[in-house]
Formats: sequence, C-alpha cells, structure tokens
Amino acid sequence: MNISRTIVILLTAVLVSACPKSLSAQDSIQRNAFHFSAGAAAPYDEFAASTFTYRAGFALTGINLDGGVIHYGRRKILGVYADAGYAFLPFNEKRYLAEYDRIFEDVGTMSVSTEGYHYLRAEVGFLIRTIAILDTRIILQAGVGYTLFRHPYLSAINTYWGIVNTVNSDLDFQLSGSAGIRLEHALDESAGIYLSYQLFASKPDFSDTESYRDHRFYVPVRTQQINIGFTRYF
Repeated sequence: MNISRTIVILLTAVLVSACPKSLSAQDSIQRNAFHFSAGAAAPYDEFAASTFTYRAGFALTGINLDGGVIHYGRRKILGVYADAGYAFLPFNEKRYLAEYDRIFEDVGTMSVSTEGYHYLRAEVGFLIRTIAILDTRIILQAGVGYTLFRHPYLSAINTYWGIVNTVNSDLDFQLSGSAGIRLEHALDESAGIYLSYQLFASKPDFSDTESYRDHRFYVPVRTQQINIGFTRYF
C-alpha cells in the first residue's frame, strides 16, 4: 500500500469518527429551506468615495435585511433560491459639507441637507453546499435580479452665493447581481444558523430636473453585505 493511499484512508477514518452526527444529519436534512438574516451593508469603490470625484456616492455603512426560500436537488449539494432584501445606507453629510467648505474656502457659510440611499431587491440564483464537518458547512451562492433604488434628496446653500446645488430624490428599477459565501452551522436536523458575506452590484440611472447640465446620471452602487441569519429546513 503506497503512502498517499494510506493517508487518504487515515483522514477518512478520522473524519468519520470525529463527526458521525454531521454526516448522518446531511442525509436526513430536507430539500427545502427558509432563511432570514440581518446585518450591515458597507459601500465600496466609487459608491463609498467622499470627495468631489467622478461618480462619488458619499455612502456610509448601513443596514441590510434578507430572506427567502431554497430548494436543493436530490443530492442536496446543488440548489436554487429566491429571496428579497432591503438596505439603507446613510449619506455622508459631514464629508459632503467639508467638500463644499474646501471649494468656497472662507467665502460665505455653507449648509447642506441630505437623506440616505434605500433599495429593495428581488433575486434568484443557485448555490453549492460542501460536505458538513462538525455540523458546519460552506455554501457558495450567486444570483441576479432587479432592484428598486431611491436616490436621496440633496441640498447645498451658501450664505453668499445662495443655492449652490440641489438634487431631487428619484427612483429607478435596475438589473442587479450578487455573489457570496455562507458559513452555516446545524443546530439540529431542521434548523441552522449562519454567517454570510456577499458582494452586491448595480448601476441605477436617476433624473435630476434641477441640474444645469446633464439631467440624467447613474450611481455605481457597490456594497459588501455581512449578515447573521437563521435557516429552517422543511
């Protein structure tokens, strides 16, 4: 018997003896599941930029909610899912004001009024589950869908120059996509808890009737979503 074969046999024996519950639970888990999670949505790339650069979003870390259903195939490794989510990210009013103060220096006094970014998404996709070890498994997922975005109302006023900038709030319904990884731990054969990390991307197109130049603009929305959730198998 060669060394590599011996190592494989020994590793298999260790895994089976260390987590028999996990391997047996894998066979008894039902093929349908419901999941719900909550956590943080953190912007990145241009969406998180907080200086007056091209496509800067001035977005701050906010909240993210997600829930949906999953159906696994006969082998319970490959699955499909459908879910919906909501996210709110505050607008970085402090940095927005600081940028105007930098531009106007000591001419007049600036004041700004801002809101935040909201979006509602619906998505379908597929996922892949690895074998459970000590009742814990890794799940990979990716999906596409449509998202309804709301751009915040923005206003900047200078005591010397008057109204400097106004952006009206607007809605846009746009194609979106996501990909992520989930670490799920089984509490028993019908329930589990998980920690997930997901990248979300879309490019909503908004209208601004107050603009002196282009009345339409897009925002490259990019977020990292970190959630803690619960899964119920049935």
